[in-house]
Amino acid sequence: MNLIQRLWKFISDQGIESADSIMVHARIRTLNRTAAIVIGMLLFYALINVFQGEVFIASSQLVLLIMVIVAIAINHFGMYHTALIFFMATLNLSILSQCWLLGAPSGNHYYFLLAALFPILATDRKDIISGLFILSGGLFIFTLVYLFEFTNPMFYVSYGSIFRIGNIIAVIVLLYLGLQHFKIQSVTYQQWMKEKSMAVQLQSNELEGQRDQLLELNEELKQQNDKIQQHRMRLEKSFWDIQMLSEIGKNITSKLSIPEIIDAIYEDLSLVMSVEVFILGIWDRRQEHLQVTELHRGIEKRYDNYTRDEEETFGVFAFNTMQHYVLNDFEVEAPEHNPAWRPMGEKLPAAAIYVPLMVNEEPFGMLSVSSPEKNVYSDHHLNILQNLAVFITNALENARIYSQLEVQKSEIERQNKDITDSITYASRIQKAVLDSSESILSQFEDAFIFYQPRDIVSGDFYWFHRREHRRYVVVADCTGHGVAGAFLTIMGVDFLNEIVIADPEHKQPHQILEELNDKFLWMTYRQANKSITDGMDVAVLVFDEEEQQVEFAGAKNNMWYVRDEEIHQVRGNHFSIGRGGPDLHTQFTSVTIPCQAGDRFY
Repeated sequence: MNLIQRLWKFISDQGIESADSIMVHARIRTLNRTAAIVIGMLLFYALINVFQGEVFIASSQLVLLIMVIVAIAINHFGMYHTALIFFMATLNLSILSQCWLLGAPSGNHYYFLLAALFPILATDRKDIISGLFILSGGLFIFTLVYLFEFTNPMFYVSYGSIFRIGNIIAVIVLLYLGLQHFKIQSVTYQQWMKEKSMAVQLQSNELEGQRDQLLELNEELKQQNDKIQQHRMRLEKSFWDIQMLSEIGKNITSKLSIPEIIDAIYEDLSLVMSVEVFILGIWDRRQEHLQVTELHRGIEKRYDNYTRDEEETFGVFAFNTMQHYVLNDFEVEAPEHNPAWRPMGEKLPAAAIYVPLMVNEEPFGMLSVSSPEKNVYSDHHLNILQNLAVFITNALENARIYSQLEVQKSEIERQNKDITDSITYASRIQKAVLDSSESILSQFEDAFIFYQPRDIVSGDFYWFHRREHRRYVVVADCTGHGVAGAFLTIMGVDFLNEIVIADPEHKQPHQILEELNDKFLWMTYRQANKSITDGMDVAVLVFDEEEQQVEFAGAKNNMWYVRDEEIHQVRGNHFSIGRGGPDLHTQFTSVTIPCQAGDRFY
C-alpha cells in the first residue's frame, strides 16, 4: 500500500512546481490522476487481451497507454495546457480506434474513456475543454449507433462481461474522482477567492499606504516649493534692495554740498518708505554741538544746534547711545527707551526711526525719518537706513572735504591773482627798463627785433646805447625764466648802464663781458646763499661807423652775418656770464669784422 501511495503521489505531483496559483495546482493534479486511472485501465485491458491471445489489440492499447504517459511527461515539464490537449486528443483517438477495431458491441466497453473527461471538466471549465468533452461524447454515440450493425469487425471478442465490469469500475472511480475534484475545486476556488480578496485587500492597503506616502511626499514637495518660492522672493527682494541702495548711494555721493545731500536723501527715501520729516545731525567737534537740519515734506528746512546734555530731545539721546531705534508708537515707546524724553514741538510724529552715523568707529552724527502714521516701519526699513548710513557718511565727508577744497581754492585763486597782478606790474617795470624798440630801430637803415616772452615777465632782454660814431647792441638770454629771469634782466640792464654809459671810456665787447661777469659774480656770491647758479648767455656787438667794422664778443652766444648771400658764423666763448667763482677772472675774446655794404648781422 505504501508503494501504491508513493506512486500515486509521484504521478499526481508531476509538473506541480510550475503552478503559479492554487487553481492551476489543482488542475495539474487532476490531469495527472485521471491519466493514471486511464493508464491503469488500458494496462488492465491489454493484459486481458494478451491472456486471450489478442496480441494486436493489446498492442494498440499499449500504444494508447504510452500516449497517455507522454501527456503526463509533457505536464511534468510545466506545459499544462499542451499536456491537457494532448491527453484529450488521445482519449478521442482511443474511442475511435477501439470501436473501429472491435466493433460497436465491444467498443462500447470503453466508455470509461469518455468518463475520464469528467474530472478534467470539473477543474478546468474553459470553452475549449467543454468543446472537447462534447466532441468526445458525440464521437462515442456516433460510433455506437453507426457501428452497431457492423458484423465484420477486424477482431471480434466475446468476453465482454470482463470489460463491462472493468468499465463500470473505472467509470465509478473516475466519477468519484471528478466529484472529489469538483468539491476540491469549489473549496480551492473559495480559498483562491479568499486569498485573492486578501491579496487585493493587501494591495489596496499598500496602495492606500503608498497614497498616504505620496500625499505626504506631495505635501513635503509643496512645502519645499513654498520655501523655494519664498527664498526666490527673498533673493529677488534682496537684489532689488541692493540695486536700489546702489542707485540711491550713487545719487547721494554725487552731491557735494550738505543741502543737496539732504534733499537727495529725502527724495530717494520717500520712494521706499513713509517720510514726512527727515532729520540729519552732524557732530561739530570744535563747537561740541550737534548741528541738526530738519526737512519737512521736502520743502521747509529748520536748523538747530544741540549739546550732548539735551537728552530730552530723542535725536540727541540716540546720538549719545549710538544705537538704532524703531518707534512705531512714538509717544508710548519714546519714554520707554529714554526716560529723559519730553514732548517738544507743536506736533509729535506717530512713528520714527533713528540710526547713528559713524566714521572709523567714531560718532559722526545721526539721521532720522518720521511718519504721521503708526506701525509703518519694519526691520526692512531699518536695514535700508543702516545700509544708506555708509553712503551718507561718505557723502557728508566728501562734502566737508569739498568745502575745504573750495575754501582753499578760493584762497589759492586770491593769492594767484595777487601774484599775477604783481608779476603784471613787474612786467610793466621790465618793459620800462628796456629801451623802446622804435628808438633802437630808428638807429639802423633796416632792422627788426623779435621779442616774445614765454611768461608775463621775460628772462630775455636787449640793450642799446649810442655814443658818437659807435652803436652798442647787447642781446641776453638769462638761464632762469619767469620772475627769476626778470630779476636777472633788470640786473643785467643796470650793470650794462654802469659799464658802458657811466664810464665814458670806450670798451671793447670782450671787456664789457668781463666786467659784466665780475659784477654778476660779486652780486651773487656776496649773498649768504652760495647756491645761486643762474647766469646769462650774452652777445655784444659794437658798430663803428668811422672804422667801418663790427666788433663781437659772445658769452655762450654766437653771431651770424650774411654777406654776398652767404651765411657766416662767428662763435663766442663757450662759457656764460655768472659761471665760476668770485676769485676766477674769466677772459672773453673779441672778434673784429670789416663791414661791407649790404651786410646783415644776426
